[in-house]
Amino acid sequence: MRVLRYVDGTVVSESDLEAIARALGFSSAQRWNDYHAAAERRRLSRERNAA
Repeated sequence: MRVLRYVDGTVVSESDLEAIARALGFSSAQRWNDYHAAAERRRLSRERNAA
């Protein structure tokens, strides 16, 4: 999973990451990460197809 940082540069703790993910409607931080990884793959695929 990627490392997230607060604006001041400190790393977001595992428990904070879980809380943020759940507040955004995901069942876990892992599901949030999976969602963003899939979105990144779709974006890259669209860019390749558009070129």
